[in-house]
Amino acid sequence: MQDLKSPEVDMRRSLLAFAALFLPALSAHSADNPFTGTWKLDPAKSSSSGSTLTYSKSENGTYHFSTGNGPGFDIGFEGKEYPVEGGATISQTMAGDNGWDSIWKMNGKVTSKDHGQISPDNKTLTITQNAIRPDGSIGTSVSTLSRVSGTTGPIGSWKLIKFTEAPYTMIVTSPSEGTIRWEFPEFKQVMEGKLDGSDLPVTGPEASPGQTEALTILSPTKISYTDKAGGKAIQMGVRTISSDGMTLTDESWPPGKESEKSIEVFTKH
Repeated sequence: MQDLKSPEVDMRRSLLAFAALFLPALSAHSADNPFTGTWKLDPAKSSSSGSTLTYSKSENGTYHFSTGNGPGFDIGFEGKEYPVEGGATISQTMAGDNGWDSIWKMNGKVTSKDHGQISPDNKTLTITQNAIRPDGSIGTSVSTLSRVSGTTGPIGSWKLIKFTEAPYTMIVTSPSEGTIRWEFPEFKQVMEGKLDGSDLPVTGPEASPGQTEALTILSPTKISYTDKAGGKAIQMGVRTISSDGMTLTDESWPPGKESEKSIEVFTKH
């Protein structure tokens, strides 16, 4: 089985979903733009719930995983590597009663070592993800899901009821007039360019192929956005900055599933 940070699901909470924080009406100079600076995720104030994961048995004996946002992919428990998307793979082995260990790779490099565990009453699934970030740090996130359908084992549907995300940093600067740069140092991801309504490319060792973001201004302190991979919308949301300029709140959801919101809160440092 896989965890909520797989390439397909992880895009729900895409790190680059927070990239476009600036409005063209604002000055590009750091001294005048309240969005520039260093922002850190506050896990205690962030939350995510409502997403539904489904495991079904495939005709070839493997399991099929799906979030309902895309075709999903097949997985197994025999240690074999299964392709996911964008150069990613997952391999899984059983670990005790109703437990399993997962190893994620991107282009052959290990990116996460996770453990999934179903409770003795078969009603709760807990997935602990230990992401190996490009900068060498470990980011530990925990997902708790409640069974919606099925009786035992992974087969059935699971609803996310709690998600505790590992904190990370976002640094925003203005390298030149009219240009903004977003950097996520733990992930070595960068996006830079003019916010003229066009899709801005995201670069980094774990960026998805063709990953971009498009923006719509709602007000001087609020924007809506659509994240894309290969030209396909995979995440939507709204970002709002507080009146004191010290907090940025990001609400996001998969296309067509606004009820499955994730909320991430960043504080300025």
